[in-house]
Amino acid sequence: MHQIDLFTPSKGSTVEKEITLPKEIIYKCYNLIVETEFTNNKILIELFSCKDTALNLTEFTDKHLSWVILSIISCFKALSKNEQVVTFSSAFKWFFGSSSSIEATDIIDKKALLNIENEINNLPNSYFKTILPYILDHHGFGTRRNVLKISSNLEARKSKKNTGVFYTPWDLSLYMANWVLKKDYNGTLIDPACGTGIFLLAAAKIKLENGCTAEEIVKTLYGIDIDPISISLSCFVLSTYLSPHCDSLSPFQLWHLFRLNITNYDTVSLLKTQDEMNYPIETFSREELNVQIKKSPFLENSSKSNKRPIAKLIDLFPETKGDFKCLLANPPYSPIGNRLDFKTLTAAFNLPDNTRLNSKSNIFLAFIQSMWKFTNYGRAIIVVPMSISYNSSGLFKSTRKVIMNQPGSWKFSFFDRTPDSIFGDDVKQRASIISYSKKVEDKNFNISTTEIIRWTSNTRKELFSKIKHKQLNDVNIIDKIPKFSANWESELFSKISISRKLDCNLLLEDKPLKYGREQLIKVGKTAYNYFSIYPCSSEKLNFVENKDFYFPNTFTLFSIYAILCSNLVYWLWRVEEDSFHVPANFIKRLPIGVVNQPNLIAKLDSLGQAIWEKAKEQPIISKNKGRETVSYKTHNIEEIICVDKILVNSLGATAMNAIELSKFVSNNVSVGRE
Repeated sequence: MHQIDLFTPSKGSTVEKEITLPKEIIYKCYNLIVETEFTNNKILIELFSCKDTALNLTEFTDKHLSWVILSIISCFKALSKNEQVVTFSSAFKWFFGSSSSIEATDIIDKKALLNIENEINNLPNSYFKTILPYILDHHGFGTRRNVLKISSNLEARKSKKNTGVFYTPWDLSLYMANWVLKKDYNGTLIDPACGTGIFLLAAAKIKLENGCTAEEIVKTLYGIDIDPISISLSCFVLSTYLSPHCDSLSPFQLWHLFRLNITNYDTVSLLKTQDEMNYPIETFSREELNVQIKKSPFLENSSKSNKRPIAKLIDLFPETKGDFKCLLANPPYSPIGNRLDFKTLTAAFNLPDNTRLNSKSNIFLAFIQSMWKFTNYGRAIIVVPMSISYNSSGLFKSTRKVIMNQPGSWKFSFFDRTPDSIFGDDVKQRASIISYSKKVEDKNFNISTTEIIRWTSNTRKELFSKIKHKQLNDVNIIDKIPKFSANWESELFSKISISRKLDCNLLLEDKPLKYGREQLIKVGKTAYNYFSIYPCSSEKLNFVENKDFYFPNTFTLFSIYAILCSNLVYWLWRVEEDSFHVPANFIKRLPIGVVNQPNLIAKLDSLGQAIWEKAKEQPIISKNKGRETVSYKTHNIEEIICVDKILVNSLGATAMNAIELSKFVSNNVSVGRE
């Protein structure tokens, strides 16, 4: 049989785009099952109940059982030769074993089965080989593009948005799995938000390529997800991947071995405590269940098998003692929702400064705590929104403070959402990959970061191999995590930090309380390659959405304009903010050292006027929802570097920093394109 060989989307493509056609077929098949009543769903329930009865935490629904049926034929199709016509009969023989007497017709109407076979054979088998985890997605079509195409997909989009579900691209999964395993291929690994198993699949591939047997892999991979259907699907994905490498066990046996280690549960509640269990495991161990499944998975479930209360990670998987060598995850990015345990969760998370969790708190912040709570001396890697670095709300600040209290090595890699997005064009999400490792001898908090990385679909294949981190020394990350990767950036940021301590700020205001209206400048609320800045409000122009700022009479209009157009301010914005929004507080408190130097302000005024005259010669006209707006790009105007030289010199930095700033902006705009 063939092997699973996942793909990375090619230029101009995305995971969602690649799977649209096969997903439409899969949903036609799903609807055919839903429209046909099961003739005997008890067979499926008995077959796919976990052998560790303590982990049968939810009852099977017809939707769940429908996806079980679909998974069997989809997985068989993924391993079949491209020209082979697949049938339920052959799929069941493959999955349950050639000696099994289980037939699909025992479970569902024969006519419905034939209709499903006809639909699914409209697609080449090779599709399934490359997109298996992605196609087994019971949430439906959930991207903005799908909703615009078919309005009935709106509910699926809401479902995905509410649960924070994103497809994790294969290259990202492999990069993270490679990092976290780092030659410790026999160690235990857990994904606390495993979904349909893409990270576990990446880990299985790496372990297999480095000499681990299928049975060794099964024993070391663990997963948790709050969704019971996803748990079943992940077991199908993993058992299908390993089945060509394990002749002694059927895919059904592999499925049950994985199901012992992959279960549906609320991971967040497991973060409250990691104390050891205080009761004995009764009757027989989970190892005996392993042995039983290898002999025959068709034995009846024992009513005595490991009955125990579930409250902690160790309760789910006792043999691990609640401590894993490796952790990797792409947790949900959504509100945590209404819960009854906010008080105990808040206490367990050691959140400082009277910070409290609430229903609107983003759940990924809780999953960050699993990085050290589920691994003692190990390695953890997690991909989360980039807001972890800049969001100024109390919960985010408190989370960063808790991170600072965890000794070990922390690395933050930051990724922009344009021109290309790490999750593909359908999910415009700025992201951060956080990695953490701790050794016995680690006593201090160490942190390294990258700049906000940009790339195109042409350069994506090199993306993860060229990530460059810069260690930050004596930095406090509570307010923000700075985003840079070069020595000159570190030195310049240090000078800026000193300027802030000396209170050398522009002191712009967003209300005309102190300054007259003649002392006003407009700044666009969002930016990309340059700020939209308007040094006069009297011209009859349709500005982009902007905010008014007022400045003291120690400055002139065009000196302020020159400062805001500088590469220094643009660079600092990307270091401290999200590379899209331009917060008022950022503009109001720029740490510029020319506050009390009239001669420098005069030079800046002259440069600002020259920049404005040239900017007006290259307007950028945009149309959105019938409204036409104008902005002016300034990043390529030569006077900007003169402004930067004045500003970096006033900060006590070298003139070479002005050259580096110019290179930074040029590289940032071109993103490797000629």
